[in-house]
Amino acid sequence: MEEEFAGNVDMDRVGASGHSQGGGGAIMAGRDERVTATAPMQPYTIGLGHRSSSQSEQHGPMFLMSGSSDAIAGTTLNQGPVFRNTNVPVFWGILQGAGHFEPTGSAGDFRGPSTAWMRYYLMDDGDAAAWFFGSDCVLCESSDWDVDTRDIN
Repeated sequence: MEEEFAGNVDMDRVGASGHSQGGGGAIMAGRDERVTATAPMQPYTIGLGHRSSSQSEQHGPMFLMSGSSDAIAGTTLNQGPVFRNTNVPVFWGILQGAGHFEPTGSAGDFRGPSTAWMRYYLMDDGDAAAWFFGSDCVLCESSDWDVDTRDIN
């Protein structure tokens, strides 16, 4: 397997993403200076080894994804503090009607935006910027998403 990746992995462009406890893990990984961008999906951040101090020790911009109907890793206790505590630009998107298992399998309605985030930050895909930047950004204009941002230009 090592041969498959030799010469094909750009260690200067590393992203971290995960769902639920894995989303908390993506935030923890974001402390590593090699991580260029993070995209935690419905991160569970209260307990289970998650260090809240990691939220203010990030090294790259964050796309924080939540579900409005998530009863397991709800926005108020889990993602709200992350949004307030991060020390990097953060785009917080809350997908309306999404429960905790929305991203299970093929990432559900988180797939397009999370892919765009990584394509923008890891591959310099200018087309992907339209999802997040400008007053008429794709997610900003969508009735399916509630958006809040900090230091996103």
